[in-house]
Amino acid sequence: MISERCIVWGSMISDWPYVYVLSSDWRPGLGGQVDLLTENRGRLRLWANAKAAEPGLLQPFQKLAAYIAVRGESAYLNQIEPGPGPSPDLRQGRAWVTAYYLNELLLNLIPQDEPCPALFQTYQTSLEMLAKMPSPEPVLRHFELELLSELGLLTALDQDCYSGQPIQAQLNYDFAHESGFYHQPEGKIPGWALLNMHDRNFNEPATLGYAKRWLRQCLDFYLGGKPLRSRQVMAQLLKTGT
Repeated sequence: MISERCIVWGSMISDWPYVYVLSSDWRPGLGGQVDLLTENRGRLRLWANAKAAEPGLLQPFQKLAAYIAVRGESAYLNQIEPGPGPSPDLRQGRAWVTAYYLNELLLNLIPQDEPCPALFQTYQTSLEMLAKMPSPEPVLRHFELELLSELGLLTALDQDCYSGQPIQAQLNYDFAHESGFYHQPEGKIPGWALLNMHDRNFNEPATLGYAKRWLRQCLDFYLGGKPLRSRQVMAQLLKTGT
């Protein structure tokens, strides 16, 4: 057992008790590279020692307690153990793939070693909600908005980027990357949908539809067109009705 739930960072002991595995090629007896989402240092990619964990423990979607040692400029995962409480049940195909989509977004969009405590909490809550809710769509849209916000990439959803006027529910708007929404009589997004997104209110199915299309456009822009495996797998599951 780990006697202190902390990370040794240089000569400083930092409060950093829990992590999530985003990606891993670790093998018992061999070691391997892991990507972790941490509460106080954001995403880290580091080497996990051969005896860092029991077989089957370094899996995604489980809160884990980590002991990480630093030698020079390199960090190593020395030991890891289960975190508190049960892990969310994401064994169903769509739930697992949806959660893996969150991991892919984090791996591709958040920089290494930059604190994002709010995003860590949002990720944890999202996993719990994905295991409970019949539809993942509200959870995904909320996570995507919070991710963009944490990265400083979320445009104002309640203000016209050109006029500075508040978004009006009865007007239509278009979007300009890295600028924001602006009034356009033939615009593709109604103001009421933007205001719902601003309030994280996804009770209206139409709001979910507008949010999904716009967020897909935004995320693809920041991903640089890089395809996500989880999207391909989900499309196949929907096609086959799995």
